[in-house]
Amino acid sequence: MRRLLLFAAFFWLLSFTALSQQGWVGFSSDFPELPQVSIAEQNESGLILEFTISGMYVSSQTEEGQTFQRLELIQDRTTKDVGKPELPMISELIGIPGNQLARVTILVILLVFIISSC
Repeated sequence: MRRLLLFAAFFWLLSFTALSQQGWVGFSSDFPELPQVSIAEQNESGLILEFTISGMYVSSQTEEGQTFQRLELIQDRTTKDVGKPELPMISELIGIPGNQLARVTILVILLVFIISSC
């Protein structure tokens, strides 16, 4: 009985690690890179940040007989709202001087997909 339990635990651990490996899907690089955040423009009236994302990690997870894709830009940095989809997240701290109010505007979202036929 003990050997059977040990074998079952080993088999579960082996299958869990084999199925939960992350793969890198590169947008502009074949090698994993962290997202880059840089200041594109800065003056008294505003700040424009530029986010460069070279790819993402994708892993498959099976829950209750359904297989889902898990997307991550940085490992283990995702939204964690219970009951909502888990989405990749980039967080940056920005200081706002003098108790001023902040307004966020997304200027451009640029997604480029290259489709090639064989």
